[in-house]
Amino acid sequence: MDFHRLEIFVEVVKKGTFSRAAVSLFLTQPTVSSHIAQLEREVGSPLFERRGRKVVLTPAGEEFFPIARDIINMKEKGLEQISRFKVETKGTIEIAASSTPGTYLLPRLLGSFQKENPDISFSLNLTPSQKARELVASYQSDLGLTGEGELGKDLEQFLLYRDKMVGIIPGGHPWQGKEIEIKDFLEKPLIVPQPGSATRKILSDGLASRGFSLENFKVYLQINSLEGIKNHVRQGLGVGVISSVALNKADELGEFFIKGLDLYRNFYVVYNPRRVFPGWVEKFFLFLKERSELT
Repeated sequence: MDFHRLEIFVEVVKKGTFSRAAVSLFLTQPTVSSHIAQLEREVGSPLFERRGRKVVLTPAGEEFFPIARDIINMKEKGLEQISRFKVETKGTIEIAASSTPGTYLLPRLLGSFQKENPDISFSLNLTPSQKARELVASYQSDLGLTGEGELGKDLEQFLLYRDKMVGIIPGGHPWQGKEIEIKDFLEKPLIVPQPGSATRKILSDGLASRGFSLENFKVYLQINSLEGIKNHVRQGLGVGVISSVALNKADELGEFFIKGLDLYRNFYVVYNPRRVFPGWVEKFFLFLKERSELT
């Protein structure tokens, strides 16, 4: 089976149209169409269904796609091993990350990495943790930075950072830096993430362990944004609980702690063990591995 045809097939799947795949591969659209037609004759079944300008996989195409992708990856792995002494250290790393690690943790890591690796750049896709894992599993992203969740059989991960959750109040508040009783916490209006947020789940689980729930609170606002939570707390509209990694001095917010309620959130580096990393991705992967909280 022709590797080039398999590469064209995989590119068409990724791009969604023959024309976009042709541009990406520096080929003409008729050439792409011809290779796909030959591949379909070879496998004995149509692989795409044409819907206007777009194409979608047939059931046979869906079965064949992961096989073709793995064949290409095995080829790349062999070539990488042969040329392992010619590792490139210049390129772009595709990262899929959930909001908190992507917005607040990654910049701190890149600050030290960039000094030693100025020729390596990054493309960051902020997306929910589950979607980030899917992008890594489907080879669309090199690495993922996520919270907890179902990993999937095709992925592996290691713990990068264990973050303590803290209560937040406006700067100068009497609670600042103190540990308060949970009954005092219950009396304040609460600003929380919307359902589905990892931060909300950790808070809910922690309260449940003490015999409470969010229903015991006066929930003033539900908002799907950490910056939104901080802004509303800063205006004195309520209190919140967020990851400590999301706080900085410029926020003008104070921290407080709730007696008997120790909340932590884990952030992971997710990767596809079948993926053959180019040199620049491997370098960043090892950089993260060295900073793993399990080392």
